[in-house]
Amino acid sequence: MNFPSAAVLLVCVPVIPVTIAAVQRWAKKLLAKYADSFIPMRQLGSFFHIAMNGMAASEKIFRLLDLPEEEAATEEISGDTSVSCSGLGFSYEKGREILHGISMQFPKGSLTSIVGERGCGKSTLAAVLMGRNKGYTGGNQYSDSDL
Repeated sequence: MNFPSAAVLLVCVPVIPVTIAAVQRWAKKLLAKYADSFIPMRQLGSFFHIAMNGMAASEKIFRLLDLPEEEAATEEISGDTSVSCSGLGFSYEKGREILHGISMQFPKGSLTSIVGERGCGKSTLAAVLMGRNKGYTGGNQYSDSDL
């Protein structure tokens, strides 16, 4: 048996847990003292992340802006350009009518706003007038011709 090695182990082994606890306490104090110094680095990382998200979004926007545009109509419209609808009705589903008996006049050169509560049919009316929603009932006229 190696007596000096046994003596070192006998003295050192009980001290190891005490040493670990002391190092942990010292590390906590050190981190608490200098934790605020890491905040700018964390903010920098956050700003970098936000900037990269902005760069990705801007690339998508620029791709959209670079798409070719359709040729604009250059033909001048003359005459009566008023829009009117009478007895207009529309439903997305059978038995659940969204528009019922709508009659409106939009005279040439006028500005008309359609206001109402959410879900009352403003967007549906606009879509019918633009020709996006087909299958409506009633009359829908532009410049004295049916739409």
